[in-house]
Amino acid sequence: MTTYRTLLIDDEELSREVLKTFLADWPQIRIVGECADGYAAVEQITALRPDFIFLDVQMPELDGFEVVRRVQPVFLPYIIFATAYDQYALKAFELKALDYLLKPFDRQRFGQALQRTLEQLALQRASDFNARIEALLETGLTDRPVRQPEYLTRLMIKESKRIFFLPVEEVQYIEADGNYLWIHAGNRRHLLNESISMLEQKLPPAQFIRINRSYIINQYAIQEMEPYFNGEYNVKLTNGAVLRWSRSYRDRLGQLAGWTP
Repeated sequence: MTTYRTLLIDDEELSREVLKTFLADWPQIRIVGECADGYAAVEQITALRPDFIFLDVQMPELDGFEVVRRVQPVFLPYIIFATAYDQYALKAFELKALDYLLKPFDRQRFGQALQRTLEQLALQRASDFNARIEALLETGLTDRPVRQPEYLTRLMIKESKRIFFLPVEEVQYIEADGNYLWIHAGNRRHLLNESISMLEQKLPPAQFIRINRSYIINQYAIQEMEPYFNGEYNVKLTNGAVLRWSRSYRDRLGQLAGWTP
């Protein structure tokens, strides 16, 4: 059985005990250390190099975000934030946290976060192995893994007092509205505080295509395309929306699966 190493970082002993109790149900996880303050966390992450960590936000000396900033240039494991404060969730995910557990959380919610982390770790190990094999075949070197770009697989949506995660494959199109975005999925839309240019860079280009200054579409949501005027197209999506593929973005037609000019 594949095992993974974790480090528990929280200034409250009771919180660390809860994590240890829940982790007892997961024999593939080995706890390699505990920290009660930010400075100790930086030292242990750097020395032990765990696969992932549980990290509190508010701690003595250094908070959780400062811990991340200090270890990032050297080694940054996957992160599950575990905290009693919901106002830091957006900042946490900007640091590419895998999950954000709000205390008090139950075994089910804990299990969801841990399962997601194990899936990412398994993908990373498989990717690293494949990269090493490719490097060996191409150059004869085994110590130069080629890492592929990491794209978003889900979007964090914050509405009222709740936060939920929307898989990107459920998104049909994205609409710019000033400094915000409307994420259209099915018959609903969700507001996201991000620029369209920044989000475009984070989405898998094999699936999402920007068709004009204000819209990004999921190409698998296209129902039909119709020539409009002067090299432009009307694009009809499965949810009934009709959007304009502008001439200035015509070079991106090549991203469409099966497209032949």
